[in-house]
Amino acid sequence: MRFHALCLCCLALAAAPAAGGELPSWGALTANNVRVRSGRDLAFREMCTLPVGHIVRVLEASEDGEWYRLVPPPEGDVYIFAEFVREQDGRGTVTGNRVNVRVRPDLTGEVVDQLDEDATVTIKEKVDGEDGEWYKIEPPDTARAWISARHVELMTDEELAEFREKKAEEARQAAERAQRERDEARLVRVDDWVRKNPEDYEGALARCREALREIEHPEVREKLETLRDTVRARQEEAERRREEERKARERALLADADAAFERELKKGLPDRALDAVIENYREVLEKLTEEPLKQKARAQTAVATDMRAIQAAMAAKADPPEPSDFDFDEAAETFDMEREVRALSEARRLAERTAEEERKAQERAALAEADAVFHREMKKELADRDFGAVVASYRAALETLTEEPLRQEAEAKSAFAGEIMANLQAALERADPPPPPDFDFDEAAELFDLRAEVQALGEARRLAERTAAEERARPTTAEGWIAYLGAGLADTGASHRVTRGGAVVALVKSERLDLGSFLGVRLRISGSPAGTATVAGEEVPIIDVETLEPALETIAPD
Repeated sequence: MRFHALCLCCLALAAAPAAGGELPSWGALTANNVRVRSGRDLAFREMCTLPVGHIVRVLEASEDGEWYRLVPPPEGDVYIFAEFVREQDGRGTVTGNRVNVRVRPDLTGEVVDQLDEDATVTIKEKVDGEDGEWYKIEPPDTARAWISARHVELMTDEELAEFREKKAEEARQAAERAQRERDEARLVRVDDWVRKNPEDYEGALARCREALREIEHPEVREKLETLRDTVRARQEEAERRREEERKARERALLADADAAFERELKKGLPDRALDAVIENYREVLEKLTEEPLKQKARAQTAVATDMRAIQAAMAAKADPPEPSDFDFDEAAETFDMEREVRALSEARRLAERTAEEERKAQERAALAEADAVFHREMKKELADRDFGAVVASYRAALETLTEEPLRQEAEAKSAFAGEIMANLQAALERADPPPPPDFDFDEAAELFDLRAEVQALGEARRLAERTAAEERARPTTAEGWIAYLGAGLADTGASHRVTRGGAVVALVKSERLDLGSFLGVRLRISGSPAGTATVAGEEVPIIDVETLEPALETIAPD
């Protein structure tokens, strides 16, 4: 039934007669939305509409010249019954003979072509019609397609070439205008953003770079490059200003620290708050980036640090420490620090003077302490004076003295005390006084005002001489020795010695008597022999004392 209906609707396709003479092959549409129809009359259904300037292939003209038959444009829509088409990947193959191609998906639609088996078509889409499914296809080249002649300007091949060239140029110019308009609009947006964000240089440059990748028109690119260069110049100027401001801030920070240091230098060395100065420079150093300023801050810190060490030494009245390993002279010349370096040198000299004065005072005090010992002993009776302690105190003072005049005075006083002690010892032993040492006591007495010492030495020497003379004049008795008991001699087996006239005449010991309590006492001794010992090349007896009797004169030991 369907096949019968299709056969009834088939029409023979006849070629339209030419309208007198050969037509040019091409035509350009002179209006917009010109309809392409399935026949040469307004009553025929349109296949599509074409824009102004569209080129069509003209096959013939109607007899009245009002219509042109065309090679159907691919923009046209025609339909073929889906039953007679095998579809694969957007292409269709006709499976029957004399299959109608219509202007609408309807068996009543005008037939514009007939296709035989194995003909191929380009399928646009499948649609549903009242009679079944249809394929919308591009019009075959043999399909009838007509257009109103009044909207077509005919052209030869040469004219078409010229026309296309003209249209291409117009299209190029139009594209260029459109591109310029787009580019200028993009430039306006970038420029507007830059104006609204005058400080965001990186953002502005990023937008310029992004726009330059897209903008093609050379004049607009040139304007955009000018805008980019302007932003860069402003950025560089802003960075230069920021750099100058940063340098100015850093110079001001260092200047404030220098001013604080200078205020402290106006004070005396003990009163300078140098810890605060050092801490101030350290805080400034953490904020500085300019190397010359950092070098000066380090130099000032070094000066203040050395000055603080000198200040501490001065407070302790000690010698200042050695200077740090820093070239202060070069810093003074390089960084205009003559005042600070000069103040450091003055502080060192002051501390050295203070330490020297303290050392001299301590030495004078040490000598004065030894003098005090001497004076205390001088207040005692001559026989009770402990000049051994006096000699020891002067020798202790000599170990600390560095001032030559003080050392000479201490040596002179020590010599006096030693000589006095030697004479008193001789008097204690009732021996002759020792010969005077090779020391100019008279010159020392005059140099150091040692009148009391000279008097004490004279008294000790006279006492020793008198005691020795008395000992020499004392007769011996048969009842025992009248002698002085002294300390014993090592490795002899005796505990004490007996002296007469400064010479050892016997060694004694006793298990019954405490001989130590009679040291320095004049005694009458009796006992039995207990051996001999050699003393000073002389063989003397050792006596085991049985009885002893003190004489009237005694010299009690200290």
